[in-house]
Amino acid sequence: MEHPPTPLSRRTVITKLGLGVAGGSAAMFTAGSGATASASDANDPNRGRSGARRGAAETANAAIPSAAGVSYRSYTYGDFHTYAGAPVSVVANFGAYSTDPFVVGLDLPQDAHVVELALWAGATTGVDIRRTNLGEFAWTTVAQATAGSGAGIVFASAPVSPPIPVDNSQHAYGVEVYAHTAATFLTTVRVGYVALGPFHPINPVRVYDSRDATTVPAPLLGGKTRTVSVANASPAFGGQLDVVPPGAQAVTYNLTVTSTVGSGYVGVYPVGGTFSASAINWFASGQTLANAATVALGGDRQVVLQAGGSGSTHVAIDITGYYL
Repeated sequence: MEHPPTPLSRRTVITKLGLGVAGGSAAMFTAGSGATASASDANDPNRGRSGARRGAAETANAAIPSAAGVSYRSYTYGDFHTYAGAPVSVVANFGAYSTDPFVVGLDLPQDAHVVELALWAGATTGVDIRRTNLGEFAWTTVAQATAGSGAGIVFASAPVSPPIPVDNSQHAYGVEVYAHTAATFLTTVRVGYVALGPFHPINPVRVYDSRDATTVPAPLLGGKTRTVSVANASPAFGGQLDVVPPGAQAVTYNLTVTSTVGSGYVGVYPVGGTFSASAINWFASGQTLANAATVALGGDRQVVLQAGGSGSTHVAIDITGYYL
């Protein structure tokens, strides 16, 4: 489902912060004064979504499946500016070329969680979501996708795990398209997000422990997955029902590994999702380590634990809050 821009518009990001980063140096968010559109571009039959032009090749790729419960915001090349005002060459049905990176403000709802980043662009072109504290000049890349090899327009999609929570009151966000070749070639960037409801913090409640003697205690082995419910407290810790109530879309949690063997990592993702990044790593036997994160929920308030590496570990999950 495509959603219209929120009140935190590109203008808000550009005027409030005023600058981005290219290659580690400050650069203004400015429209390319030398930008030109060809006569054939005016006849592009795919222009028009929210006033922006949409390339025919991106239309051909629009059949890429959408995930249930995920909303999408698309930014076409007509939404982007160059950093330093480098000339932009617009080609009908193919997008835009520039020797300067493209940038646009990321205007998503407060408390949305970004779960996917995709682009239609020239081969080896990449896209970042960047975040900075309001009033500061240093940007941090928080998500990234890069188009692979191919001719013409290439589609690339990357899951964002753990999801990136959007906090418009504390941060400004931008989307930067860059290239590993002489010219940036851009058609469309798509951002998938889960628009979560209010956050409900709770005192930590243990909902899963692989050492729990009331179930079947077993460590998680490298290369294996385990589906666990976060709905109710672990039987060994009171068994409270609906710690995470029905309808919750995501949870915040502390993940603990203990009694580790060898080295490895554990990733956490929703049932129906895919593994993309570890939530915690260990490097030796006998360690106890913890890390906090956020994860969307799948199934009946379930997540998947996936272990990697050659070792094994016991795992515990404490819920600290949930989004309805």
